[in-house]
Amino acid sequence: MTKTLDDYKKDPDIANMREPWREIHAIRLMQRDETAHMTTAERVEHINRKAEAILAPMGKALCYDLTGNDNQTIEDVMPEYETSPPSFVAAG
Repeated sequence: MTKTLDDYKKDPDIANMREPWREIHAIRLMQRDETAHMTTAERVEHINRKAEAILAPMGKALCYDLTGNDNQTIEDVMPEYETSPPSFVAAG
């Protein structure tokens, strides 16, 4: 049986925390259990897939690396991002 977030919130180590902190720690415990059997490379791939699933409905992509390893630049991922300095116009 898969544990839910509410199950993790009932963990005795975090049960007495205030709600926002309890939820954060419950999520961390859930992630730890989901990835406990994975190698580091598998864990990174798992986290990246989850991030991609969150970003895709927003029309965004996960930018893995700006060194060219994935042939993407910040402009490819975020076209609204300006890399050139802003131009200033004197008020007049």
